[in-house]
Amino acid sequence: MKHEKLDITYWKSFFSVPRLREEAGGKAPDANIISGPYNIAVLEQLRGVSYGNLSEVERVPTDIFIWSRGEPEQRAVTKIGGLPYRLAEKPWPLAPSGVPMTFAAQICFIDSLDIIPPLPADILLIFTEAKTYTFREETFYDFMGEAEDDSYLIFEWVSLTDLPLITQQDIPASPLQIMPCYGSIHRTWDYPQVDGFAYPDIAEHIPPVLEATKIGGICPWSEYEYQGTKGYLCSLSSLANKIYQPFPFLNVPAPISWEEWSHSNRLMIGDVGLINLFLNHDGILRWSFHTH
Repeated sequence: MKHEKLDITYWKSFFSVPRLREEAGGKAPDANIISGPYNIAVLEQLRGVSYGNLSEVERVPTDIFIWSRGEPEQRAVTKIGGLPYRLAEKPWPLAPSGVPMTFAAQICFIDSLDIIPPLPADILLIFTEAKTYTFREETFYDFMGEAEDDSYLIFEWVSLTDLPLITQQDIPASPLQIMPCYGSIHRTWDYPQVDGFAYPDIAEHIPPVLEATKIGGICPWSEYEYQGTKGYLCSLSSLANKIYQPFPFLNVPAPISWEEWSHSNRLMIGDVGLINLFLNHDGILRWSFHTH
């Protein structure tokens, strides 16, 4: 495998739901947008109890990514910000305005080929044009802009190569410097038929369709977008780590203060939103973004 596999058994033990419930005075922990080990550990335990007896229900495999902070040893893995897996000799992409694009993320499909259609290459690079806005006399950079029509993204397919890759010194300066992270992979399931009508006894805080950076499975939020495509391919999600818990990232043991987190330039798509990617029948990608 290219990606490191998440040790879900360890993290389920570390974030034991019975212990968390006892510490919270009997209140069940929640699990929503998945970024760090807390949410996926809690969710898999809650699902094991609530979905464990649903033997006949449809489930669709999906690979989700749990983040470590910093640069990976293996450049080809799924990552946010930092150094892309990109040839050194290739010109850096520019926005229509002429400014250099910001490298946002890359999705590596090598470990997920059994759950997705044939693709043009191994890795998808995502670039964005940073947008600026002012709030309380401070200037901020918005990954997506105010709306989808205000956004500009570039996608590049690349394959594994032995040719020289770009270095940090080769990347043009950008006003948006996204905090580098890299993903460990976890194979789990989406449950497209589980909802409050068909299964009213299942708690609403146990989502059947995962909202995360993920490959395959069921598209979060937007079922209608399957029309006219080969199907849903993947999502790139904002970072929404549980910063007040231990291990907000896989490799960061201590909790993170809000002051540090708010100035970390973490990936933020709208208001903790995500980008969904689809593959047209002609092989062209199309995308949409959704925000809370």
